[in-house]
Amino acid sequence: MGWIGRMFTFQGRRGRLSYLGACILLGVAFAVVYLAPYAAGIIDDPSVWQTETTDSSARVDAAIDLPEESGASWLWGTLLSLAFLVPSLSVLAQRYHDMNISGIWPGVVSGAAGLHGIFFTDPDALSMDALPVGVGGYALAALLFASFVVGLIALLIPGTREPNDFGETA
Repeated sequence: MGWIGRMFTFQGRRGRLSYLGACILLGVAFAVVYLAPYAAGIIDDPSVWQTETTDSSARVDAAIDLPEESGASWLWGTLLSLAFLVPSLSVLAQRYHDMNISGIWPGVVSGAAGLHGIFFTDPDALSMDALPVGVGGYALAALLFASFVVGLIALLIPGTREPNDFGETA
């Protein structure tokens, strides 16, 4: 199984450098695939492309604040996030396997943060000057922070050098 093929299995181990490379690859691929329909004009979100201001903070604020007519934008982002969820969780689980730790709990934390952000965040509440409030907003903030810590641990702590419960060294 090739390097990219390993992104779709939860078996085996992945070293820190391979983990970093996979995260960068997934991030770049997500950005390219996400922006392609906008660049091609398939999805036209006026808040992103037709903001008549040169103020960069206003442009970023307009890109985050989803108007009602951008349902295609929200749908595209949701479907793409779900498509990238499995490879992201697989890479994370393999990294934790390298440390001889089950990848279930880090995956649950990161997956919950991703799914909560997709399905339970009010798009109208997201802007640069108004964070999502209420139980849902605080839960999302806590899950995102926990997900960040899980990823940081995966990046900084070395794996075991000898074979462990999850296989040979990566």
